[in-house]
Amino acid sequence: DYFAQADERITIRQQILRFLSPQGGYTSEPKGPESRRYTGQDNLYRIQASVIEQLGRRENCVIIGRAGFYLLRNYVNAVRVHIIAPPDECAAAVARRLSISIQRARQLVLSTNKERADYHKHYTDVNWEDPNCYDLVLNTSRLSHSQCADVICKYAAERMKNL
Repeated sequence: DYFAQADERITIRQQILRFLSPQGGYTSEPKGPESRRYTGQDNLYRIQASVIEQLGRRENCVIIGRAGFYLLRNYVNAVRVHIIAPPDECAAAVARRLSISIQRARQLVLSTNKERADYHKHYTDVNWEDPNCYDLVLNTSRLSHSQCADVICKYAAERMKNL
């Protein structure tokens, strides 16, 4: 399993490097590595947006976050999913995962969600929590992670039949 995961990372890394190379698929919009603004937030967004869009055109992939739902909104084969849970359940999960107090976890969930909202508003002018942006919105307080995965797979399979 470790080798398969490493191979996947190499493949993705190689794809990203190919996209970033001068002979890759980018337009002049993102700044190149020689630019002082190469690692600026806006340029990084443009680079990742290009990578996500190119991956969406070329192959099956799973994009988690990074405004993937927005960037792939016009792709008929994209399945856009938003996974939600009540704030207290999110905080409890974060507290367990990071071994922190529930109070600290609540603060972290709130600040992370604010950062996500600000990010999406800045780059997409869309409310990332708007259910109309997604094909499916699944609540993990009502479905297990396994059940969510089953729903997503079944939906995707049905959706692809109709394309």
